[in-house]
Amino acid sequence: VPVPSVLFTDPQNGVLVIEYIDGKLLKNLLNAVSLDKACSLMQKVGKYVGLMHKNGIIHGDLTTSNMVTVGDEVYIIDFGLSSFSKGLESMGVDIHLFLRALESTHYGRHRELFKCFLKGYALVIGQKTYKDVLEKVREIRLRGRYIEERKKRPL
Repeated sequence: VPVPSVLFTDPQNGVLVIEYIDGKLLKNLLNAVSLDKACSLMQKVGKYVGLMHKNGIIHGDLTTSNMVTVGDEVYIIDFGLSSFSKGLESMGVDIHLFLRALESTHYGRHRELFKCFLKGYALVIGQKTYKDVLEKVREIRLRGRYIEERKKRPL
């Protein structure tokens, strides 16, 4: 998974120096490029998140503001809220929060973008886990406010 490289650490003084990724926030790019290009980027993001989840890494703040593009590559940044878990609840919350971020930031394209993300995610995480995580996302969405409205809307 492309992430900034760690250049220096000094735990005693609380210093962590990481590579600067000179690129564009995915947030600013997704609405400015063709849907095909956006879909390609989102499928790549789905693969990376699937790989993280498969290895027990939960990002904790998956948004397109925490993804930087350099050419056709997408770097995942800001692991400040991350944790380790292979639990469906943790993976489901990660995906749910990402969907909410897409709904609020990329409203006109959020459904298509999420489908492309899920395509990449399923390729890496495997069909059984994919189905289980998606079911957990549905369950999580029904816990929040406006439940009746959400029951009528597809993922």
